[in-house]
Amino acid sequence: MTSRGKRGKRQNKKQNNSTREKVQGHNPAPVADEELSGGNETQTENHSATSQECQPLPPDELYFKNTEFTKSCKIQSKCSVSGTVDLLKKLTPEDESPELEWFKNHPQFCHIFHMPNEPNLRLMGMWSLLLRTIPLHEGEDTVWFAVNGVPLRYSMREHALISGLDCRDYPPNYKKLGSFAFVDRHFGSHKEITMESVREKLLSMSACGDRLRMAVLYFLGTVIRAKARYNAPFDSLILRVVNEMEICKTFPWGRLTFDDAIGSINYVTKKLKGEPKKNVNFPGFIVPLEILAFECIPALNARFRERVAGCFSSCPRMCKKRFQSNSMKGYPLQDLYDTLGHTTVIDSVLVPTVDEEPLMAHICEGEPDYENEEGVSNLWSTWLTVKEKPIFWQGLYELDVAAREFPKKKDKGKGKVNEEASSSVHGLEDVLKGFEERLMASLSEVIVKVETMDKRLGVVEKSHVTLKRRSKRMKAMEKRLDAIERTQDGLKLKARKQKTLEERLDGIEKEMKKQEKEKENDDGFEYQTMDHGWNDGRYDSNLVDPTAEKASEEEAQKEDKSSEKEKEPEAEAEAQAEEAQKEDKSSEKEKEPEHEAEPEKDKEGEGLTHEEKETELAENGE
Repeated sequence: MTSRGKRGKRQNKKQNNSTREKVQGHNPAPVADEELSGGNETQTENHSATSQECQPLPPDELYFKNTEFTKSCKIQSKCSVSGTVDLLKKLTPEDESPELEWFKNHPQFCHIFHMPNEPNLRLMGMWSLLLRTIPLHEGEDTVWFAVNGVPLRYSMREHALISGLDCRDYPPNYKKLGSFAFVDRHFGSHKEITMESVREKLLSMSACGDRLRMAVLYFLGTVIRAKARYNAPFDSLILRVVNEMEICKTFPWGRLTFDDAIGSINYVTKKLKGEPKKNVNFPGFIVPLEILAFECIPALNARFRERVAGCFSSCPRMCKKRFQSNSMKGYPLQDLYDTLGHTTVIDSVLVPTVDEEPLMAHICEGEPDYENEEGVSNLWSTWLTVKEKPIFWQGLYELDVAAREFPKKKDKGKGKVNEEASSSVHGLEDVLKGFEERLMASLSEVIVKVETMDKRLGVVEKSHVTLKRRSKRMKAMEKRLDAIERTQDGLKLKARKQKTLEERLDGIEKEMKKQEKEKENDDGFEYQTMDHGWNDGRYDSNLVDPTAEKASEEEAQKEDKSSEKEKEPEAEAEAQAEEAQKEDKSSEKEKEPEHEAEPEKDKEGEGLTHEEKETELAENGE
């Protein structure tokens, strides 16, 4: 078939699909099975009358019997889109980090950062599809589910339309791209690198080029190729490609995640062996399978999904709508079945709209040539896409509808069961599972907060040690300053004492000068050596300058002062001399009567003759 013929058929298919959507938009969502029974019977009769005779044969069996359709199973996935995005946004809370800017500008990962932030995975719709998985031959790249007798396809095109990831072919030798240089440099070895070790390393790094690679590694290991366990080692492919950031931009991550999803579906169906268990691990990027049932079944889409405001029409399906919030983290299986009812209005394949065509042309290759391919899967795809005819299997429809009776919970007279929560034991189990998931999410948040607090406390402890050292230094400096102040006080006291001593010495010198002057005055002038001048003044006969004599006396006094300290015995001698002078003075006072007697003698001698005086003088001279 030519490309023009395929394009014409695709356009006709789009018109039919849009017309069907308009008709479904006017029809209300099913409320009860009784109300829908008449319309659904009419739909079934129409399917039988138009295409039952010539359409493909139904599968012989499903992986699970219809008696297992009411049993719930908790699908455990480590694909934490919300937690990873929140962690990357918190790397630099003050401003938008360069790592976050890189993801927002990524041609594929930008959709994951643009999609609504769903804190919880609502996987019960996915579980309802897994219960109706059709067994196929090994090596098939498509998975089919049978819901109410209508086949529902999950192929590369549905995966690309929902996720917006690149689903084109792998580059040659893609498993050997990049190298382990980056992870070996930071972890020492590329073996046994887990999600916990990568997260610890990422939170401990500062903003640099290596932190961007570490953030990409954490994103690939927790969202794109999430493992079943937290302590499971990372895949070698993502450990290699983070060494080359350009490869991370151009690699077909959509094809890789789709191949992982097909492998996980086969793994789960083989592990359960037709019997649902309490829980099962599902590795890989799980978001497209989480949304698939709600995108293909309009009744579920109208009941449990709501449109996101401000989303572009060219965005992938996971960005355009979000799950409606309720009191639980998920939707009970019985609520999904009640909404599904007996409807056969189901989109077996997802067809892109006109606005979504450019996106699909960029990320996905053209529709395969199903007519020239062998296998049941290609036959069904040819019937639905090329011939554009519906497929309906009446036998599977009857088995599916007949298996919707849940065991009723006995009412012990305490009131009616809340219909919004659930009216079945499975609903209560879902509530408990939701509580467990919330508890685990809260614990993970607590772990992250404790780690950040531990780092902050480490910084505080280091600063505390530094402050202790500084306080010790300050105490030592204070002691030294106190010693300096004490020495300064001692010096001040010594200076004061020295000043007082100098003042006392000055006083002593002044007293000594006064005493010397008084002594000089007491000695008097020697008038015998002094003569009268022409101006009736007295002058020294030796012609000695009085100022020079005074200067010489002062120098002599200074010399005497300097020698006083060295000659203390001389001071004692002087003291003895002073005592002797005092004794002389006292003796002079005693001799004063004798001097008084001499004038009397003189008076007596005045009566003598001249000759008698000469004789007395001669006698005295002898």
